[in-house]
Amino acid sequence: MRLLPWRSRTARIQVATPGRQYRCARGRFLNLRRKRLCQAGHEGVTTLRTGAAKSIGFEVDNLSSPPGAPHRDTPWNKMRLPAISGVIDRRILANYRIDPACMAAALPPPFRPQTVNGYAIGGICLIRLKRVRPKLFPVPWGIGSENAAHRIAVQWESNGQSMHGVYIPRRDTNSILNSFAGGRIFPGIHHHAKFTVVECGDRYSVAMASDDGGAKVHVSGSVVPAISDSSVFDSLESASAFFEQGALGYSDTLTGGKFDGLELRCRNWHVESLNVDRIQSSYFEDRSRFPSGSVEFDCALLMRDIAHEWHGRPDLCCSLENGSNR
Repeated sequence: MRLLPWRSRTARIQVATPGRQYRCARGRFLNLRRKRLCQAGHEGVTTLRTGAAKSIGFEVDNLSSPPGAPHRDTPWNKMRLPAISGVIDRRILANYRIDPACMAAALPPPFRPQTVNGYAIGGICLIRLKRVRPKLFPVPWGIGSENAAHRIAVQWESNGQSMHGVYIPRRDTNSILNSFAGGRIFPGIHHHAKFTVVECGDRYSVAMASDDGGAKVHVSGSVVPAISDSSVFDSLESASAFFEQGALGYSDTLTGGKFDGLELRCRNWHVESLNVDRIQSSYFEDRSRFPSGSVEFDCALLMRDIAHEWHGRPDLCCSLENGSNR
């Protein structure tokens, strides 16, 4: 017996032999006829509300949505925490300018590259969080963690409107709690990783290597007054404005065509320029994804001591039958 996708708030159960008893996830026996999951002697598919399915221990498959539409809540999928608040102790945004065609080929639908002066923009976010806790908890403490996210500035269509934000193909963290909760309670799968951080005044060095060997990152540099002249952004202010509007992020999940949504709200947005003397990213240096000459380092930004909140957003779903650019 298994659950099949069905409309919002209902689930279909495939019944092998109606009328007999089955042991569910909670170890409770179900009499299908007594529970009215199907009529006696009827073999095939029946429906029940997803709340009832969850109450008797079934896992409900993710429900399908139109391409580009927010994913409706399901019993599993929406064990989401309320708004989370904390402090961004340090955030480095190391950015690449990328050939738009190559970037488009690496993106899953419904995303397409958002461009600046003819280039797609991708990068790495290296963020240390402090005092992270549910917003409604009136306490001065919370948890802290080092985290890394590979991110690409994207656009997509939803309900006839053009949206913009970031697509996040991978997240890494040094927090065991985050790696367990990611994709279950906190949006986005988080891979566990080791971080090596050296900070001295205005100089920063952050290296990350994931436990599964899937990602390596190293960024080091010093704070400088202005952005590099070679950047696609004409000023630090224009770079700041571009990344501030990319607050809505969608992360890969284990379900193809489904993306977890998360929005960052900063109470006091402020960035500085970081002059980078070393940058390494196994993702952006992957020549099977980005051929030689298709990606170059552009600029890096630094944020410090930023009060912020994380807000979960409806999942985004896209039918892979429409064709994938991946």
